[in-house]
Amino acid sequence: MAEILRTVNMIDIETVTNAYKTWAKSNKKDINALMDFAEKFKVVDKANSYLEVLL
Repeated sequence: MAEILRTVNMIDIETVTNAYKTWAKSNKKDINALMDFAEKFKVVDKANSYLEVLL
C-alpha cells in the first residue's frame, strides 16, 4: 500500500483512495507493516493522512 503513494502524481487520486479503502476494510490489514513500508518509501506523512481519514 505504501508504494502506491510514491507515484501518487502519476496515478489517479481516485485509484489511490479506492486502494486504501479496500485495504482498510480488509481483515488482514497490518498497520505496523504499512507504516514500516511507508518509512522505507519515505511517504509516512501521506500514509498517515489516508489512515486518519479511513480509520
